This record gives sequence, C-alpha cells and structure tokens, in this order.
Amino acid sequence: MGTPTRRRRGEKNPDAWWQGAYAGIPHIIASYEFEIDGDSILPKSLIKFKNTRGSFKFRCVATNVKTGKTWIDCINADTGEWKSFYVEKLKGLVKPRRPRRRRAVAQRA
Repeated sequence: MGTPTRRRRGEKNPDAWWQGAYAGIPHIIASYEFEIDGDSILPKSLIKFKNTRGSFKFRCVATNVKTGKTWIDCINADTGEWKSFYVEKLKGLVKPRRPRRRRAVAQRA
C-alpha cells in the first residue's frame, strides 16, 4: 500500500490570521490603507519610525473610538515581532536605494 497524500482544497489566504484581528472589538476600527506625504501605504509596505532601529512591515492603522487614540500595527521586518506605534512617530516609507551616478573624468591628452 502507498503512503497517504495530503490534498489542498484551493488556495488559502496566508494573511487571514491577522486581517480580522480587531473584528471582535466594536470600539476599535482598523483600516488597511494609510496616506503620508502623498504616498499610499498598504499592508506589507516597509516603513520606518523615529528613534527606532530597523524597518517594519505595515499591517493596519487602528483607531479606538472611545479614547480617540490612533496607532499603527506593524511587524518587524528582521525579527517578525509585532509592534504598535503612534502615528506621530511615523517617519515614512522605506524607499529603494538608487545607484549613484558616476562622474565622467576628463582625460588629459
């Protein structure tokens, strides 16, 4: 007899475990888009914060309706730990590095 094989029943959403994180809490509203300085931040975008080392993957912006506090939930890109920061501490998106232009050197004849 052969060994049993596992069958997949369609594609599963790998992000489903955190997309409904605040679903059971009625006074916290989560939005998965945020705009800063004309740049739109979507989930999994790399962002940086003031006075904090490393870059983080954006998850959502949560607002507590009772207290009026707003914070950003994110995941550390290196270690995978979860962090929450106030929106005021956001520095911006991590932009990809651009290669430097080489200067043309004048040749002596």
